Amino acid sequence: MDTELTIALDWLKDGKKAAIATVVEKKGSGLRPAGAKMVISERGEMHGSVSGGCVESAVVEEAIVCLKNGQPRRLHYGISDDTAWSVGLMCGGEVDIFIQPITFDEESSFSINLMESMVNLIDSHQSFQLLIVLEGQYCGQTYILKTTDQRFQQDMPAWMNGQIQKQLDSVMEKGEECIISTKKGQIFVEPYAPEPRLIIIGATQLTDAVTYFARRLGYYCIVIDPRRAFATSERVPQADELHVCWPMDGLKETNLCTEDYLLLLSHDDKLDLPAAIAALEIQTTYIGMLASQKTREKRFIQLEKEGFRREQLEKIHAPIGLDIGAKSLAEIALSILSEITAFRYGRLYSNPGKTRIGTQTFDSRR
Repeated sequence: MDTELTIALDWLKDGKKAAIATVVEKKGSGLRPAGAKMVISERGEMHGSVSGGCVESAVVEEAIVCLKNGQPRRLHYGISDDTAWSVGLMCGGEVDIFIQPITFDEESSFSINLMESMVNLIDSHQSFQLLIVLEGQYCGQTYILKTTDQRFQQDMPAWMNGQIQKQLDSVMEKGEECIISTKKGQIFVEPYAPEPRLIIIGATQLTDAVTYFARRLGYYCIVIDPRRAFATSERVPQADELHVCWPMDGLKETNLCTEDYLLLLSHDDKLDLPAAIAALEIQTTYIGMLASQKTREKRFIQLEKEGFRREQLEKIHAPIGLDIGAKSLAEIALSILSEITAFRYGRLYSNPGKTRIGTQTFDSRR
């Protein structure tokens, strides 16, 4: 996946110098959130965004200066800042951006080795926290902290390890970026969690469209289908994993868990119902079913015979997707991912068929 980190690594391996710019604090609207990143090469190439377009050109110029002098720098842009007006930050917000040169020196504050460690942890779906010292004598020093590996704690200087452990525990629990203060200066803490898994039953044409959008939204996509003619990399090229087997075997292989999102898209009871049973038993985060109202009721009756109560079944989102008037496969996939996004960020009513977007209400069961 082309993330800012992998792009920067490619530049470095090609012999280009590179810097990484991170939003460490933001206030107001219209800005990228804390943790948003942009990487900049010495040639002025850039990938990612730190403001949605307002200050990128200014950040590129500052990053090139940082690459020349080898020093990290914290920048502030805001409506009350004359410099902000000159770069076009007119949305009324404020943003602090921290720029770090990436070097080949293992002893530097941000080395290529540290970058590779981050990429490897992300690729292996491991959780960790990135700690960046924003000021003081340790400005720019960056550390990786894995909650299951005390080695990184031991690598941190004693002044940091002793002061921030309780605050780190709170950050990990909330899963949100923040700045914590110590006697030696402020530290930006950025938690990294594994990509949410989207498990799809049925390698259909709709599955191809769904995985296309889902990958771009940051989901790790797993497709399960026993039909060899359907389950091919040519039909679903965006799938991270493709399991040619029956759903129960595939869900066992992938270790279905409570954090997963499950989509039942085969429209075949032999495939969808066993997967629904497994997901209901484990209580996965989200279950979506491609079905008409008539099919939904028919399947719910079958699931009740398996011992599930109606209130349990009401947690299944069916018919799946927001009512956006979708007709094409791409539009239907968009409606499905829109519903999942609304659900993920708490914008759905308790009734799965009702979704509130802003001040409007849409009925996904029409």
